[in-house]
Amino acid sequence: MPWWRVWISRCGNALASRLYGLPLHDCTNGFRAVKSDLFAALPLRENRFPIIMEELYHAADRGWRVVEVPNRLRNRSAEQRPTSFSYRPSTFYRYLKYPWRSRLERFRGRRERSEETS
Repeated sequence: MPWWRVWISRCGNALASRLYGLPLHDCTNGFRAVKSDLFAALPLRENRFPIIMEELYHAADRGWRVVEVPNRLRNRSAEQRPTSFSYRPSTFYRYLKYPWRSRLERFRGRRERSEETS
């Protein structure tokens, strides 16, 4: 794995997990186990890979317990198709909009609660 991809992955995941407030090292790990009735009830809007960030947004918002099974990031083998992931600013926006929204909503909720008790 090229150093710059490892660096982007680590920094992005560290930022996203802090913003979500979830104990995760890899927010973009697509290997998830969710009860199907809970998953089916989520109001998901994304239709591509950023949907995994939207799933975490809803999980954090609902206070679901989230755990991870570590997974090592590796290059694809020669017989697999190359990744279609792009490193454009629009891609980073689509991935980080849900963690930022989660953080802002938690901040506003705390602020509203503190104003009510004042």
